[in-house]
Amino acid sequence: MERLRGIKITLLLAVVLFHGIAKAQKFEETISKELIFERKSKANFFVLQNVKGQVRIEGYDGENIKMVAKKIITAKNRDALERGIREINIGVEEKGKYIYVYLDSPWTDFKPSSGRINYNENGNKGQKRYDYILNFTVKVPHDINIKATTIANGDVIVREVFGEEIIANNIKGAIILDNISGKTTVNALNGDITINYHANPDGKSSYHTLNGNIDITFKESLNADVLFKGLNGALYTNFKSSKSNQQARKRKKKKKRGWHRHNESFKIGKGGTKLDFHVLNGNVSLRY
Repeated sequence: MERLRGIKITLLLAVVLFHGIAKAQKFEETISKELIFERKSKANFFVLQNVKGQVRIEGYDGENIKMVAKKIITAKNRDALERGIREINIGVEEKGKYIYVYLDSPWTDFKPSSGRINYNENGNKGQKRYDYILNFTVKVPHDINIKATTIANGDVIVREVFGEEIIANNIKGAIILDNISGKTTVNALNGDITINYHANPDGKSSYHTLNGNIDITFKESLNADVLFKGLNGALYTNFKSSKSNQQARKRKKKKKRGWHRHNESFKIGKGGTKLDFHVLNGNVSLRY
């Protein structure tokens, strides 16, 4: 159930498609919602926690959040399909400065007190017998703060958002942040991270991936203290960088200019904003 306080919801279109009787069944529904913060401020946070499917968020010159979600259910028989139609829904909650949008299903548990969603689909596999995808396309005010998450079957893409903070997580896909600003926290387990900054981050930011590359374009005026931790890979930058005297003494071997390997910390420009990069299998590129 959705709590409607402070939130205007409009269901624009629902298209249902059933394909075959003996063959696989398919259901598609397009849902549009318009969400309004009860109290508007620079601290407003839009949190979209998807599980299976794409998350695409784009800033625009408006005050409300305009969300379109495409819900797709597939199953081998009609009974399973109808169960999926009933069980897979979109939850919306407003709590203080936050609006939360999340998968509402029998195996997800949203905690309004913390804003966390607990997800465990393993216990339902014997009964479920259907698959689902939720693909989100959202327009948000340019100056809003964002947390966007998905686990499988899609990328997390955020464009033209200039709030104070952006958080993005993906387990089995890429993270793309294009023309953004603000303190940044990104985690991709198996996917690349690509970021293009409209303005350099002014708060401590972290960029982590287990199996993937990180490619970030900053403004040339960047001043940062950089920490790089990598096992199989290296960090490259075309910024002028400098290490501490202690580190310089430890590094006697010549290496290609601009490359940093394994565990190193160094300054870009005058230093300042802390930027942490952690990778296991992949390279990091910092450029302007």
